[in-house]
Amino acid sequence: MSDIIYGPTTSGKNYVALSYHQRTAKRNPHKSRWVITGPRQYDVFMFSDDNQILLKNINCYIGITQNCSTKLGVSGELLAKFIGPSGNSSIWHGYPILSKDIDFTEEFLNFLEEDLHIINRLTRLRLAKCKI
Repeated sequence: MSDIIYGPTTSGKNYVALSYHQRTAKRNPHKSRWVITGPRQYDVFMFSDDNQILLKNINCYIGITQNCSTKLGVSGELLAKFIGPSGNSSIWHGYPILSKDIDFTEEFLNFLEEDLHIINRLTRLRLAKCKI
């Protein structure tokens, strides 16, 4: 699979499904791989963008489904990290992650639980303890 660009989102962002992060890509210990298709990756990215699920301390969107119920990565990852454009690019990209890869702030967890209602108390505790 070659890289495929999706978008723009309602806020004007484009997303690229990079070939080396796809399920069919050659295994690389330094690159996680999606289990979901490119269009579904774009759906997760759009949801994050539309709802501003942004970790301000690292300036990245976090991809998340209701109570982290959808497997996103081939190694069982239930979250995703979307990285903003660099250089002259205007295109975002993302990849599956584990909760231990991110330092979730209380403010961010409050936002997910109390404002967006996308996680419940149990999922919040699991995220805080890096168990997802």
